[in-house]
Amino acid sequence: MNSYRSSRDKLKFWLVWAMIGAIAFLIMQIEIPIIPGIDYLKLDVSDVVVAIATMIFGIFGGTMVALFKILLKAALSGFNPLSVLGDLASFIATLAYVYPFYFIAKKGQLKLKSQVLGLIVGTICLTIVMTIANLFLMPLYFNIVGLGFSHKVLHAIVAGIIPFNLIKGIINGVLIILLMKSVYPTLTHFIESRF
Repeated sequence: MNSYRSSRDKLKFWLVWAMIGAIAFLIMQIEIPIIPGIDYLKLDVSDVVVAIATMIFGIFGGTMVALFKILLKAALSGFNPLSVLGDLASFIATLAYVYPFYFIAKKGQLKLKSQVLGLIVGTICLTIVMTIANLFLMPLYFNIVGLGFSHKVLHAIVAGIIPFNLIKGIINGVLIILLMKSVYPTLTHFIESRF
């Protein structure tokens, strides 16, 4: 009986993670360019959903929500190699942002000060990781497309990526702080009463 219940509970978690990942995927479809002239860098706030899910379900659950979100996006593109590169970058970006927030906020017992510190560190990690990732992914992307890649292109890309990720981290951070105060306690109670 215990193993049946344990298996059933595990299935419940996987289904909830998949549903939350689907919600994050839908939110991800609403994209807004935030840096003039660099239209391919668009802000979506789906990382807010992943961050809240990570706070509720832990690192593994939050990672699964992020993975479901990206798998849905990749499937929608038909697993096009160019899209998959972007999806991989998006997955890396999400984890680079959410993990520091989770560890610092949990260590600080979810106090506002620890949440803000976690989001600041998460924004810095997001910016550094995505700058480095783009140094490797962009030449690969240009190779697949068949375009020439020069250091001028690289400098232009990096010049856009750094401010974009800083702005993205700040906007997502403000939304996370607001939702942590208003929605997190209710969601946590709801999940704990059902699992």
